[in-house]
Amino acid sequence: MRWFSSVSLAVFVVIGTKAQESLIRFSSDPREVVPADKLDGKVNLDLRPNVTQKTHLFVRNPTGDARDMTVRLKDAGGKQLAETVIKAVPNGQYARVRFKPPPPPMPGAVAPAPMPMPMPMAPPEPPGIELMAVENPKTKKLEREFQIVVSYVDNLKQTIEQKTSVLVDIRSPTDYVTVAGIRFSKDGKRNGLQVELSAKENFDPPCPVELRFPPQPNLRAEALRAGDYLRLLKTPTPPSREDALRADLSASNLPILPGAKESGTVYVNIDGVPRAYIFKPAFHVENPKGGVVPALDTSSIHVVETNRDRSNMPILSLPKEQFPLRIEVDRSPANSSIELQLDRGTGVLSADDIHIRGSTRLERVWLEPFGPEEVFILTTKVNDWVIPLDTRGMRGVYTLKAILNVQEGERRVARATSTRSFVLDDTPPEEVSIDKLPEKHVRTLPLPVRVFAGDPESGISKVAVFLGKPMPDGKLPDGIVMVAAAKPTGEGGAWVAQVPLPPDKKGAVDLTAVATNGVGIVAVQTQIVQLLDPPLGGTIKGVVSFGGKAQAGIKVTLFNGGGMETDFATTDAKGNFTMNNVLPGPYKVYAFKPDAGDGTRGEEGVKVEVGKIHIVEIKLSRRPLPPPKK
Repeated sequence: MRWFSSVSLAVFVVIGTKAQESLIRFSSDPREVVPADKLDGKVNLDLRPNVTQKTHLFVRNPTGDARDMTVRLKDAGGKQLAETVIKAVPNGQYARVRFKPPPPPMPGAVAPAPMPMPMPMAPPEPPGIELMAVENPKTKKLEREFQIVVSYVDNLKQTIEQKTSVLVDIRSPTDYVTVAGIRFSKDGKRNGLQVELSAKENFDPPCPVELRFPPQPNLRAEALRAGDYLRLLKTPTPPSREDALRADLSASNLPILPGAKESGTVYVNIDGVPRAYIFKPAFHVENPKGGVVPALDTSSIHVVETNRDRSNMPILSLPKEQFPLRIEVDRSPANSSIELQLDRGTGVLSADDIHIRGSTRLERVWLEPFGPEEVFILTTKVNDWVIPLDTRGMRGVYTLKAILNVQEGERRVARATSTRSFVLDDTPPEEVSIDKLPEKHVRTLPLPVRVFAGDPESGISKVAVFLGKPMPDGKLPDGIVMVAAAKPTGEGGAWVAQVPLPPDKKGAVDLTAVATNGVGIVAVQTQIVQLLDPPLGGTIKGVVSFGGKAQAGIKVTLFNGGGMETDFATTDAKGNFTMNNVLPGPYKVYAFKPDAGDGTRGEEGVKVEVGKIHIVEIKLSRRPLPPPKK
């Protein structure tokens, strides 16, 4: 098992004026006593991310005969965590150190308070003591360490003590898993993607490698088809099987959208670390034979809403005590840090500026010295940073800028930046209105509704309509049926909906429009509409003219298909007339002007349908017309 670095500096300590090599080693060797020249171990610990790893602590007797060795475990501040005595360690040998867990607290004793967390994390946490990172004032890097203090009595009856600071680091997955590239082929509607990975060492526990497709404009990532998206790299069995140190990931017939014009995005996650490798295959280019796509080596930084995907759209939120922002860094260089700035456009940064030094991801390490069979257990957690901003005192539109800095000597140099608009709003939408709602409407027909709404801060996210009105306290009643409105082009910015009406409702009813802004606050507008019984027939509307001029006071008579007179009307000052509730069927509309000369008449045929309005135009003529059949 090999989960620590293959290269590690030996640690020397000073005892009095004499420099001596550290007496401790960490190793996977399970033996209790090991000759000094036979132990394959290290002093510093380089750990894999998101893995629980076991190791054994050994202490060496540097004297010429057997000695009792006292070993103390302390945190970085010198607080003692555990102590044990190893009896009669042979000279020149390493003996395994076993720390016993402390006894349970006596009845009535108060248990120590748990250590405070640097920021909210999902429970449960691993057992043990969290090793807090401290910035090294010389290198500006975050370092985690604990201390092992070894003491013994020499031949002169003097107590010799040696303190070793054990540095704990988390490795980058790219140090131990290699992805030479990916191969993408496309031939018409057929396509395929393959990723070849290889490990530089054995793994215990196994190392998961995963192929991921983030949401993107040219691929339906939620509809992925056949493929090998997750594999494990593990120690080969038998050890001669080198193929176990390789893994192939693949995806077949990716659902690439027609007309895609951009390269895609593919992630390879390793040991739970997102985006360990990033690739940009040309989804839009025909390539039947396939081509190797190299991994991106350009650093980038992104500000993302928690539980959302990457986007350039404005971030919208109510002011709150903790608004979590996720900071995603790709291909971060060594000795880099994150800086987050908020600007209201005045050029003066707010007091809420955040600087994260020493690590571009949130890295945590727990040490459990009292593991099963007295082994050391170390657990690592690596995630993207989640910054809980306190925005309670902020309103309006801000510019949110994330900067990836690199320490070059005494200077911090910006390597990559990302900017997003950040809108904080706690007011409801403005100017919600229902446009031109008819006072009366037939209850058997859908009611067309147009709504206008606006919000100068966070915009309008959706509009819906329901039959009814808000309760006296302003809340919407339970059990209402919301009809979603759409905002099509060509409607002048109006939201439109077709509201189905219940056939058993009559008389006055309330209709309420509900507008929701970008942060989820609603505003409503209510109007009343009269629901009428459905008509038994249709309506005829028309105009009577003579010589191009509208004729007022003209009698208009309606004859059915059998020549029977069924209705009549008289034109108004503009020559218009209306006949309501005309039974369905074919009709002749006849007009006569007796004082304009003998035989000045006009007629038009029309077929009436239930619930429809029929428009006719009757032009009077001096030509004698035969009277209608009776």
